[in-house]
Amino acid sequence: MNAGYENVKVHTSSSMTKYNRCPKLWSYYYKHKVNPPESILDTGEAISVGSCIHECFDAILTNLKFKNDFSHKSIEWKSISETYPEHIRSLSEPVIEVFLSRTSFFDEIVPVEVEQELYADLNDFEDYDLGANLRLGGKLDGIVEYDNNLWVLDHKTSKRLPNENHYELHQQFNVYCWLARKAGYDVNGVLVNALKQASIKRKKDESLPEFAERIKSDMISKIETKGGNQDFFRIYRLFKPESKIDSAMEDVKNTIFHIEKDFIFRKNSASCFWFNRPCEFFDVCRG
Repeated sequence: MNAGYENVKVHTSSSMTKYNRCPKLWSYYYKHKVNPPESILDTGEAISVGSCIHECFDAILTNLKFKNDFSHKSIEWKSISETYPEHIRSLSEPVIEVFLSRTSFFDEIVPVEVEQELYADLNDFEDYDLGANLRLGGKLDGIVEYDNNLWVLDHKTSKRLPNENHYELHQQFNVYCWLARKAGYDVNGVLVNALKQASIKRKKDESLPEFAERIKSDMISKIETKGGNQDFFRIYRLFKPESKIDSAMEDVKNTIFHIEKDFIFRKNSASCFWFNRPCEFFDVCRG
């Protein structure tokens, strides 16, 4: 948080996503500050794999940004991967290795910022009587030059690769572009680096290194057979003109208005099960 903003409330796209999903869920995280009953490593293997790949890519981007600065200590991406449990590494490292060997993405971008935290004042709530003590914040994966334009960069990993229209609906990206422009970056939109996680299952009595090698071989075989990376890796360019961002920010401000004004946080029963999984606070609410 910037100096001088100790008493300012900060909202993020993550907090608003939780509120829109279920106000009660938001209250557990942000009002009562209750930790989920189980750690993310215990409840979400796919999330952990995505987090590992994400952090490794941050290390690669950081090295690219400082490649001419010899005072900067180089960070090998595998040193990041090694901080994760072995079963997560066995699913993450093959995807990273194939991505690096089969795509030219990191050769085509110029990192300007990596893991950049940005904040901006929300000072046009006069009609809502909220004053000027609100800020919007977010942590961007990066801001990069690509194809002669400036973009907000975001890495996404999933079991299935969504199409471009799926990402067009992400409120997070509108917030990130708004923050970047407020900070003086003339971004063209969002560059989504989408990766598919491994879908094959570990065999009985197969060691984790053997499993990792089989994942890697399976990916390479499918890429070579089908003649491209599209089954595993895709780059989406989401153009975000000012008019689109301004329209999206009205929805953002409406959500923040309700967060600030609510005193009862209702349960949204439609979201008690999310992608066929119970909410992390399902037992708490039910109890």
